[in-house]
Amino acid sequence: MPSFTIPGRYGFGDDLSAYQYPLEERVPLSQSRLWQMQRRYFESAGQNAWRGGAVPHYITSNPRMAAAWLAVITGYLRDQRAAGALDPSQPLYIVDVGAGSGRFAFHFLSRLVQDLPPPFVDLAWTYVITDGFDSNVSALRAHPAWRPFLEAGRLEFCVFDPLESAELLTYNEKIFIGNSGAANPVIYVANYFFDGLPAEALRFTDQQGVARGMVSLYSTRPEADPTDPEILARSALLYDFEPLEESGGPFAEDPVIADLIGEYQQQRLRTHLLLPTASFTALERLAVLAPRGMLLLSADKGYHSLADLDQNPEPGVSVHGSLSLMVNYHALAFYAGRVHRALVRFGDRDRSGLCCAAFLFPVRDQLEPPALTLYETMFAFGEAVERGGGPDDWFAVKKSVEKNYDAFDLPRLLSYIRLSEYDANVCFGARHVLRERLLDAIERDDGLVQETHAVLRHVLERYFPLGQERADLFFMIGSLFYESGAPADATACFERSLEWHGEDAGTLYNLALCATQLNQPGAALEFVERALQLDADFAEARELRERLENEPA
Repeated sequence: MPSFTIPGRYGFGDDLSAYQYPLEERVPLSQSRLWQMQRRYFESAGQNAWRGGAVPHYITSNPRMAAAWLAVITGYLRDQRAAGALDPSQPLYIVDVGAGSGRFAFHFLSRLVQDLPPPFVDLAWTYVITDGFDSNVSALRAHPAWRPFLEAGRLEFCVFDPLESAELLTYNEKIFIGNSGAANPVIYVANYFFDGLPAEALRFTDQQGVARGMVSLYSTRPEADPTDPEILARSALLYDFEPLEESGGPFAEDPVIADLIGEYQQQRLRTHLLLPTASFTALERLAVLAPRGMLLLSADKGYHSLADLDQNPEPGVSVHGSLSLMVNYHALAFYAGRVHRALVRFGDRDRSGLCCAAFLFPVRDQLEPPALTLYETMFAFGEAVERGGGPDDWFAVKKSVEKNYDAFDLPRLLSYIRLSEYDANVCFGARHVLRERLLDAIERDDGLVQETHAVLRHVLERYFPLGQERADLFFMIGSLFYESGAPADATACFERSLEWHGEDAGTLYNLALCATQLNQPGAALEFVERALQLDADFAEARELRERLENEPA
């Protein structure tokens, strides 16, 4: 499904003549069929949503993002330990809400187990990977990369949707957190989570005051199934706004939401904005599980300042397989502060494409303001997200650097890969230049070949394959190893390529070449036969088979 934005009334050049078939008319955005389409998409797509690149996830699932959140969590645990708020005899849960592809979880766990910051040493910590869809959790559980963490008792999986349930029960029922909550503070990671939850659209004007957005959805043809996700590729979304007092909804019943709308009116905003009502519900459900306090870390596309909320057009709905909205972090902070006396810290840059936020909820019914005991957390957030160059800075720099790899020599290219925390995405993006520079280094024999091999091995250690991706990192790195005289490393890579990307004549032929270099003629002949079974016209494979068959035993 193509990536596009469903804008408001005038987003199609004022020509809406093709969109003649209504799917729904004049319903609140939060109740639109769009959200049923969203749910059906993830139920049917599972991990395929991320394998093909339909649903973006790199910006919040890379090694730099994991390192930043680990630093903040470490600071938080230092604060909790100093306050005597951690019970080492009770489990500490780090819950990944809406884990999606699983790549963030893998990077985080790999970094945590490798470094094991002091606050974790004597804690019975467990990382809990959750998703709202059983099909995705089942696919994630089957990934072999989790084996060492499972064997160490540090990882569990759970089907959990905070809009549907306030209980957390893992697959094997080792962990159950109900209404009584966890015995220690709970740490949540919710990257690219809030942008996929329903919200209300509001308009603030001088003439009409506050109006609620009512949406109508039209298709280019009659639809037998009005919640089929494929409809999104041929639909248009139109807004109408009606005065808030006439629309009903949750606004009058909830005094906190009413006060938030009043705040926007008092600030004399003249704008359209999203009110994240479903996200408020999610915050409440997460808080129920954490009576001893909680840290919620979130990275998403959104705004957190009043200045960025002002003078905005009708909210767009981005479609990239799934749906997403800009997150109104200002509203989330207002709600968390008013209802739970939470302290909220944001990165200090706006409109950078990524908003990083830390929500710190105190112990339930605790009277002491949380800021008094969170010095380490605040310092770590400042260093990891603001002063030290945060995940948004990294992404901005990466997008610029990857256009200029041709200007890098091999030492600088290796430095950049190390700086990326051995990011497979960076390594694959630089593959052509990396190969050219590596072949030059072979001719010079200046020690850079072994350094390159070491970097490539680290990249492989930190790679979390999704399977059937367009980019075959194992084949790429295997080719580099083979061409630079490391057939054993190349063999391991090509075998993993077969495992994750299926039988391929070229990969089998390369394995035969590696076996030849390793003096394994029997294995080489077996690989080349398999290659020819897939491609009988593979000339190089036929020549290699003939040479192997004619060699003396």
